[in-house]
Amino acid sequence: MSKNHHLIESFIVSQEVKDLAHELNRSATTIMTEGSGRNVRQFAAGLPAACMLLASENLNTGEVTRKSAQVASCLKPKEFQRVYDALKSAIEEAEKSTCITYHELHQLYKVEHLEEMFAPYITQATDELLLHSNQSEQTALFRCSVFFWSFTQHKLKSLPSTEMFASSHSIPLKTFVALLDLLNTHSQNLMREIRANKKVLSPIKQVGTPSAAKTSALVTSKTDVLQESPSRRSSRTNIIAAAIAKAPLRQSPRKQLFEGSPTKVVQLPRLVLPGKKRVLRELPSKDSPKKRVAVGAQIDHEMEVDEVMPGTPTKKRKMDSFPKHVSTSSRTPDVSPIKKNAPGISPSLLTPLPQIAPPARVEVVDTPPNPFLDDSLDSDESDNDEPASVHRFRPVYLEYKQWYTRDPRLTRIWKKANNLTNAVNT
Repeated sequence: MSKNHHLIESFIVSQEVKDLAHELNRSATTIMTEGSGRNVRQFAAGLPAACMLLASENLNTGEVTRKSAQVASCLKPKEFQRVYDALKSAIEEAEKSTCITYHELHQLYKVEHLEEMFAPYITQATDELLLHSNQSEQTALFRCSVFFWSFTQHKLKSLPSTEMFASSHSIPLKTFVALLDLLNTHSQNLMREIRANKKVLSPIKQVGTPSAAKTSALVTSKTDVLQESPSRRSSRTNIIAAAIAKAPLRQSPRKQLFEGSPTKVVQLPRLVLPGKKRVLRELPSKDSPKKRVAVGAQIDHEMEVDEVMPGTPTKKRKMDSFPKHVSTSSRTPDVSPIKKNAPGISPSLLTPLPQIAPPARVEVVDTPPNPFLDDSLDSDESDNDEPASVHRFRPVYLEYKQWYTRDPRLTRIWKKANNLTNAVNT
């Protein structure tokens, strides 16, 4: 309940005017405080009457006059006028700071693309409404009325109903409807202009790319084709081919249009009459002339030679001691052509190579060690007993590491060392 609630209820007016007066009184109590520059101080008793007069003027009901409001305030006419002016300026300033703009309305109802196009129509509607009403241009009620009326003539589908629009923007429904009636009455020319330019102002729809002409629409029925003469049928085929060539190609977001090459002749698809199947492509047979190879001229320059296997310096593959006999086939050249081989093979690769005999195996006989012999003599004798090695030098420890074997010399040395150790211990 607002302050001075009983003073507002004492007026005999409609409930809508009383509700708006209560709202204005609450706003004035908050805004017109000490230090705001709009405090009426000792004239605060006339504030409810001024709110009632301002509510009646905003709603354009005429239920409260200036004289009756001044008498109810118990103030002198100049004092009441001072309170009324201070109240009106404070309310307008508060509404201006929180008033919704036309740009926000366009964004709210998703018509930003029409904001520049509708700017002159909104300006004309604003001028008409200012002439025939006492509403301020800087209020939410005024701007919402102009916006709603303009886009109602445009038949915008995103706009809600009149009651929903007024309640969503917290504006009085009766005053809102009254302002819309004023615009309908005094803006007939503007209304016809908006409706006439509806198609131009509507969002431009994206035109789909025309699809290629269907062959069913181009080719006539089966009975009509069979009844035509050959000359007429060939002329119709030429017309259909020209129509297909002129038809635009289908384009998709992922597949671009095919641009023909200036040097490549485009082959048109073969037209198939309805009811007839296309002839399947036949694979070439074995006796096809494309598969025959003319090998008669190449017999003198080719010979059948086995492939030479690679060899290494230490080990080479065994070759035959005599060249293989070149077999001649009794078949015709066009049935089984001669195998092609690399030309220019040197005869040195065809001659057999002498085999290297493996080294003779020497048996080593271990003799009992003599502890009184010199080690140097023993080592010289053992070295002379071993055959000459045909392979490259390889350290002894690598033999044990790779094949887990030990050199015979090391074995004999260890035996001698063990015998000497046993002899000394005994």
